Amino acid sequence: MARHKRGEDFDDDKWALYNLKEDFVEANDLSGQYPEKLQSLKELWKEEGKQYNADTMFDPKYPGFFGGLAIKAIKAMKGPKEKDYVFYSGTPHVDQKAAPKFINRPYTITIPIVREKGNEEGVLFANGNDDTGFVVYIKDSKAVFEYNYCANVASFGKLYKIESTIPVPTGKSEIRFEFEKTGKFAGIGKLFINGQEVGRIDMPKTIAGRLSHEGLDIGRDGNTLITTSYTDSFPFTGQIEKVAIWVGTK
Repeated sequence: MARHKRGEDFDDDKWALYNLKEDFVEANDLSGQYPEKLQSLKELWKEEGKQYNADTMFDPKYPGFFGGLAIKAIKAMKGPKEKDYVFYSGTPHVDQKAAPKFINRPYTITIPIVREKGNEEGVLFANGNDDTGFVVYIKDSKAVFEYNYCANVASFGKLYKIESTIPVPTGKSEIRFEFEKTGKFAGIGKLFINGQEVGRIDMPKTIAGRLSHEGLDIGRDGNTLITTSYTDSFPFTGQIEKVAIWVGTK
């Protein structure tokens, strides 16, 4: 992270380095302890900017426009229309602003796992909270998807749920959820085990605004619980290879 004052040379900026796995609130600056690591990350930051044709560092040209962001930079940083994300086991909590944007888009969540004993269970992927969000987990050897559409609001809320028709096998397997968009903020949810469809549900209403404020977690439901189907963060007791996410266009 760099601290920059408008009008000053970027080479004079103060850079900070944090270990987010152990220091989520960014209280311990490690830049002095690991200067070589800091320099390599600064170079990577610049290279990523070149790859996507975006200015990684710039002075605001329009102070009153979107907090000072230049129009040129906004256009450059829109990025591709479709996006792929990969998260690995042990990933720290991902803030909502940095998480994939699922609203009114088709998407696929693919999770290769290992259950060596066959009784391992828990949350594989969680995004959101008790107001809005969705989760993929294994319980009683069944793969489960739940989508919390303001379920605690009796007047219009709903909880969509798919439970697999077959158990998750022992050993290596792949759990996949697909949201097929059929209309504006509407679609069909499908759950798969090793490529076999094991359940689906019609989802005529999905969240139209921001999907909660709590971001996502891998291998646990780390904040306010998305569902009442479990009583704690329900960490997965097996092995998660990765969580691969594809998000399509609106």
